[in-house]
Amino acid sequence: MENLTANKAYKILCNIGNSVDFNIGGIDYPVNIHDLAKPENISRIYRIQFSRTPKPIYLDEVLKVIGSNPGISLRFYGDYPEDTVDWDKLQPVRRLSIDLWHTKSLTGVSKLINLKELGIHKHVTSAVSLKVVEPLVNLETLSTSISKDIEAIASLKGLRFLSLSNIKGSTLHFLKALTQLHRLRLSLGGFDNFEGITQLPKLKQLSFHQVRGINDQTANDVIGQCTSLEALELQNLKHITSLNFLEGLPNLNFLRLDGLKNIETYKPVLLCKNLKKLSTTDSRPVDKDLKPLINLDDISLGDSYSKQAIGDFLTEYKGTALWIRGKDYRAYSEYKNPFDI
Repeated sequence: MENLTANKAYKILCNIGNSVDFNIGGIDYPVNIHDLAKPENISRIYRIQFSRTPKPIYLDEVLKVIGSNPGISLRFYGDYPEDTVDWDKLQPVRRLSIDLWHTKSLTGVSKLINLKELGIHKHVTSAVSLKVVEPLVNLETLSTSISKDIEAIASLKGLRFLSLSNIKGSTLHFLKALTQLHRLRLSLGGFDNFEGITQLPKLKQLSFHQVRGINDQTANDVIGQCTSLEALELQNLKHITSLNFLEGLPNLNFLRLDGLKNIETYKPVLLCKNLKKLSTTDSRPVDKDLKPLINLDDISLGDSYSKQAIGDFLTEYKGTALWIRGKDYRAYSEYKNPFDI
């Protein structure tokens, strides 16, 4: 066990397959199932996952550990049937992720009413309906790539974080029922109507990644109407050419742009009075003008700019941090990316 305690800065991922292993800093260490409960380990374990059909003796030991440490998440992933998992035993679990290659119904999940966090994802085949989540009244976080009966999410009145990946649908109208939602992430897939997003009164963080249907019009009509937003992330959205929607976001203080290759100018940033941090990659505006960023406090730009443009900007920039394509021109950024998991 000497190697396991050598670097306590690393958290532990416990993988249970043909053997029990602790992954620490990217290195696997074989251990005994009873090592999970040892005090020097249990405080560092953040997830326990089964990559093979769970042996009852192993599952029982894992559930004892999680029962006394509900912050540890449990994950089932790989190519084994869902009915080999004894779902009735999982009542102590608060954080659960299901990444099985093939799923049929997952009806056992409906009984886990103590869940706070749940991830259900389609990998190869799935016939799962999201109606299985309707009884989960205590759920605060949901991440899914399941489209069937997606409207059932409206029943989760206490939901605070929602991540939808590879979902294709006509509308997000069901979102209006989620009055406690603080964070929304849409990745891949697409919708014909995004209006439901504008009806989230407590939305603080919004992220779009390569979503079909997002263009200048929807940016203005949807993103620009989310007046409570404090952090916004836009990634790989080739149809956005203007940042004019920023004028409608009086509380925005963090903006992340990644792969917005057709932005015309950063000038609308001047209209976003509370914006403090801007981070970009592959999103240099057509006019290559840095002057609109003059009022920001922390800037990280992954694109190249001429020495002249950088020099002119530095003569007027009063912010605390400036990083441009690998070089710190001002102090290292202290801002935390709110979208980091």
